[in-house]
Amino acid sequence: MSELPRTGRAVHADLLALFPSPPNDQWDLEIVAHAERSLASSLPADDGSLLHLLTEQHGDGLVLAVALAIVAVEQRLAQAADTSALLQALQECQRKVVHRPVRDEIAHRIGIVLLTSRHLPALGALRTPESTVLETEGMFHLLATSLASGVALPCRLPVAALCHDIVNASATLPAPLVPRLLESVHHGVAAAVHSLYAIYPVFLKHTWPSTSSFVPSFHDMLTSDVPPEALAPLAAALPPLRVLTVGVAIACLNLVSNVSLAALALASISHVACVPSPDTEAPLLRKLQMRLVTTIPPSKMEQLVAPLLVALDATDALVPLDADCIRGPQLACYLQLLPFLPADTTFCLALRGLSHNLVEVSLACHRAIRSLLLQRRPRGADMAAVYVGRLFAGYPITAPIDVLTTSLGYVLAVDDDAVLAYLALEMQKTIRRTFGTQPDAAATLARLFFELLKVVSLKSMAFCLRIAEQIVFAHPSLATSLYEAISTSCEASRRTLLIEWYLGFYPQLESVPSML
Repeated sequence: MSELPRTGRAVHADLLALFPSPPNDQWDLEIVAHAERSLASSLPADDGSLLHLLTEQHGDGLVLAVALAIVAVEQRLAQAADTSALLQALQECQRKVVHRPVRDEIAHRIGIVLLTSRHLPALGALRTPESTVLETEGMFHLLATSLASGVALPCRLPVAALCHDIVNASATLPAPLVPRLLESVHHGVAAAVHSLYAIYPVFLKHTWPSTSSFVPSFHDMLTSDVPPEALAPLAAALPPLRVLTVGVAIACLNLVSNVSLAALALASISHVACVPSPDTEAPLLRKLQMRLVTTIPPSKMEQLVAPLLVALDATDALVPLDADCIRGPQLACYLQLLPFLPADTTFCLALRGLSHNLVEVSLACHRAIRSLLLQRRPRGADMAAVYVGRLFAGYPITAPIDVLTTSLGYVLAVDDDAVLAYLALEMQKTIRRTFGTQPDAAATLARLFFELLKVVSLKSMAFCLRIAEQIVFAHPSLATSLYEAISTSCEASRRTLLIEWYLGFYPQLESVPSML
């Protein structure tokens, strides 16, 4: 005798008794499969208990009721039975969960149920705009959990395809839901990226496998013996995390754009700046940049960086800013996407990243300041002077000679005698500071200063020559370097002037042989 089909309430009670305490993501990923097996014998066509469960239940019971209702709709559609009441109840349930005044875990858990139901044809009939919000929260939670636990997501879940589907669905979201979706993105990506601090050495090894990405002094902090199995979850979770974050944030701004939403979208995108971007993303970021320029008034542009300032000034940061390869790329991302910020704002932000241990962050900050110096702004000389001080404070660790040489070209372009005098004094002080402990670095910097004698203005020449004399008198071994610099690759009239000056002072040097 065949077993009579059970009611939905009976199936719900049996499965609810099996729920682990507390529930975990693995169980949530399996709920739909459990529901399909439990309802395999089909429900009576007139069974309305699931309809009541969707309105009565909460917590685990509501999550399970949603999964059972989805499977029941699938079965009834296959039998050509009426599903209108159950569909309406499912849709209303999604709306209520999304519009709750207080965020809770039920939203992302129902989102996981929706994601794992994608193989069911009935899912299209029960979807609402709120489904996209729930699926977004569910996917971010799964990615964050995978990163935190070091356990890769199951292969049967097509994460990349699901992320692309969510991005596409976001592009057609009703405008009133855009703020809610952006909040979900910001909350979700912040939680996911925060998980990376728990596995920080592994994250560094995965994202920047070569030590050349960092300044030499940071190499001792890098972990070289990371097992390959520890890298696998990051390789699986980080690319879709970036695709989902950037895609949904840009889609939202294309629908509704104001200062508060733009700030939220930028903050979300900057969170994944530490994740390598796919080649297809560059055009999207350029369009975003232009959209911000054309839709955000200049007077409100500074409001966009408020979330960044909160992150940079965080007193509870787990890693100092100069060694933080999550907040550092955030800073570089803002400088890239907001090139038209007020000059003072850009300058202050860029100064904070000059000494960063990640080379790409440091170079991004140097580029931002160099761009400001080329614009010949009224306060360009003041900026150049501050920049010079920071450059030599970081030499030779975070401001190596190649960066220093390039940057000094931009400083000279300011064409200010006071800045040039300050530059000469800073170079002299730095040579003196490094000569005892890092003689090669000091000699290299001295050679750079001697090379500058060939290009400084005649008005500043006397002062610079006096500094050169003091440098060589303090360190006579640099006399050879001085002569080699001024006697080669120099315009004829300037070389004559410099050689004449050299002939006048070199006899005063003790134990320094003539090179003429």
